[in-house]
Order: sequence, then structure tokens, then C-alpha cells
Amino acid sequence: MTTLKRFNFVQTIALAFILQLTIQIIFITVMVNLNITNSNNEFLLEKLTSNWLAYGTLIVLISPVIEEYINRYILFLLPLKILRKSIPYFQRNWGVFLIAFISSLIFAAFHGEQFLWPYLLMGLIYCWVSYQSNFWGSILLHISNNLLFFVLNMI
Repeated sequence: MTTLKRFNFVQTIALAFILQLTIQIIFITVMVNLNITNSNNEFLLEKLTSNWLAYGTLIVLISPVIEEYINRYILFLLPLKILRKSIPYFQRNWGVFLIAFISSLIFAAFHGEQFLWPYLLMGLIYCWVSYQSNFWGSILLHISNNLLFFVLNMI
């Protein structure tokens, strides 16, 4: 099996941002066309209008760091590092994808209500970024996603 091509940090973040934006656009289009609401987003929007600075800081800066630490470091990178030492061939084949999938599924379960797929895909993108570049890349990407949500909802 061939290994994934390694990108530099900027290429990885740029490609992941485009993928993330595409997923969000598709997700929003589906929700609007099916007239589906997400109570998580409604709750956040309500809080943003009452105290935009506090909730904006929470949504844009604090949440992404905590979520990425749990989902990408503790549930993805750390098990990968441990399994790589005990099972040298684990990194090849499906080992990396399996751990990324489990981590992303947990990430999606905390975010999704009716739809898990956009959060699962974004979790996989964040895993790919942390694997391709580093843990801080996935934090930066997650912050950019939440910042976009914040800015668009404040307009």
C-alpha cells in the first residue's frame, strides 16, 4: 500500500480549509433545503446575541483548543504513538485511518444531532491535518472554522 503524499504546513492547511468549507456549504445547503434546524447552533446564536464577546471567545478560541486536545491529541495522536511503538506496522495499512475514524466519530457524536456526517468528515480532516503537519495545524483549522461561523452569524 502506498503512503499518503506529505504536504508542507501551508499546503495542508489550505487544502483542509477548502475541504472544510466545502463540507460546511453542502451541510448548510442540505439543512436549508430540508428546513432542518440544529438546536446546538440555535443555542449558540442566542448566546452570541446576548454576550458576543464572552461566547465569541468561547466558540472561536477556547472550544477549538479543548476539542482538538481531546479528539486529536488524546484520542488520535497519543494512541497512534503508543501503537506505533508496540506494533511497528500499525502505521501502515488501515491503522491510522481506524484511529482517526474512532476519534472523528466521537467528535461527531458531541456535535451532531440529526446529522453526524459533516462532523465526522471534518473530524477526519482535522486528524489528517494533525497527522500531516502537527497538532497546532488542526487547532488553527478548527479556530478558522469557528471564526467563520462567528463572523457570518454576527453580520
